[in-house]
Amino acid sequence: MDESWAKAKAVFAALAIPPVAWLLAFFLVPLAIIWGYSFGENESLTRIAVNGTFANYAHAIKPLYLGIIFKSFWFAALTTGLCLVIGFPVAIAITFASEKSKAWLLLLIMLPFWTNLLIRTYALMAVLRTQGYINFTLAFLWNGAGHLAALFGHPLDAAGSESQRVGARLEHSGAAVATEGVSRRRGRADRARQQREARRAA
Repeated sequence: MDESWAKAKAVFAALAIPPVAWLLAFFLVPLAIIWGYSFGENESLTRIAVNGTFANYAHAIKPLYLGIIFKSFWFAALTTGLCLVIGFPVAIAITFASEKSKAWLLLLIMLPFWTNLLIRTYALMAVLRTQGYINFTLAFLWNGAGHLAALFGHPLDAAGSESQRVGARLEHSGAAVATEGVSRRRGRADRARQQREARRAA
């Protein structure tokens, strides 16, 4: 474990190759394809001829599109400025707050992120729950395969109990992730309080 990454090249390659390959295949390659299409023109509704034209870039510098680009940069700068004006004083206030108040203030900061996680969790529940779309499709295929197998004298067993266990684990995963941050902060606060009490007692 004391070896540096330069010496442990095999370990570094094993950890780096999968995410790099994923990034290359699903981000850089599609982005390169879109960039290549920017040098083409439409021949039909479903076909683009890449002939090296710069007509699309000429359209991008027209006053209409320049105005849209300017508004995008303006809104980005305005949003950044508002975040600095509002966020920096809040960060300073949290820094100088008491230990008890600091935990609650950090909780209020994190709540919007947990709301987003909660929405995504409910969306996954609708898709992956016991009576969700994926389980419904798999059950339909399983029942169809069971009828075919029954014709040849080999009936298939039902798989409902396992799907119910999977659905229950998925429903509880969002709550576990959402409460993990609070538990860690509470544990650090308790340890700090115990250390202060021990110093006072000494």
